Amino acid sequence: MATDPSAKTFLLLGDGRDTLCQRVAETCARRGHHVILTRDPLAAPFVFSWHVHSDRDADVWTWATAEADTPALDGVLVRSSGGPIEPEGWDLTDFAYVQAEAHAALLSWLWSLRCPVVNQYGADLWLRPQRSYPEWQRLFAECALPAPDVLVTNEIDQARAFAARTGQGVTYMPLTSSSRYAITTSEHWRELAKLLDHMPVCLIAIPPRSSTYVTVVGRRTVWDHDVHADVRALEPGLLRLADRLGIDLIQVEIALTREGVRCILGDVNPRVERHDDRAQQAVIDAIVELLESGRRAARPPLPPEALSLAAECSR
Repeated sequence: MATDPSAKTFLLLGDGRDTLCQRVAETCARRGHHVILTRDPLAAPFVFSWHVHSDRDADVWTWATAEADTPALDGVLVRSSGGPIEPEGWDLTDFAYVQAEAHAALLSWLWSLRCPVVNQYGADLWLRPQRSYPEWQRLFAECALPAPDVLVTNEIDQARAFAARTGQGVTYMPLTSSSRYAITTSEHWRELAKLLDHMPVCLIAIPPRSSTYVTVVGRRTVWDHDVHADVRALEPGLLRLADRLGIDLIQVEIALTREGVRCILGDVNPRVERHDDRAQQAVIDAIVELLESGRRAARPPLPPEALSLAAECSR
């Protein structure tokens, strides 16, 4: 049987249970492409070699599957940072070391590829993709995107006064995770007061359960069909945010507050399930089109010191 000359080979780095990976793989298959889905492309059964010479331009990378006739890669979607994820059977020190080396090697290899790499991070995002709300607020401000008021305090009176000023309730967001807790009852305030005895907390002025999401894919923004017109007006700032981070795939949570639309958090590893059916398909189609384009996004070269940072900071 003749091989379709338009068929391409795409590597999807992610968990087989990830809905976005599943949907991209299905769409690629329907279009006649070959898909390799794995969360760790630098481990068996894959074969990986990196030959480093004194001349930086003479570095040689090779990668292959267990098959002898592995075709060249035409595109990569990144949803995993590679390396082992379960410490069972490992000495914990060895486990941390192997993870750090695997993450650094995968980052370096991805930057060496000439094909499109969708969701490619720089070293900083690669090591720390999850950011606290105050960090996102600064990024939003740099891109002229509105964000809700925030208070970081260890004083219960300041926290109550902040809630009173907002007139719509406040939400507690830990500085070390993306979880959140609406502060709406007397019991909530008592529990918050106990926490304030030990550490400061981050409170933001948003009502509970008021969010919608937008996903930026390349130069496209994908919204749910019923999104408010004021939210769509954020498109230029959202594209600036993607440029500021040097990525072509990001999802932003947006709230409708009394003061208007406000950007809450960004997610550089978007969940397609947050959208309605039409928007989900639009995100998947846009990702596949980036993979099919044959054009690698214009990004500055990864500096050599970033590779050292990836290896050292992950340990």
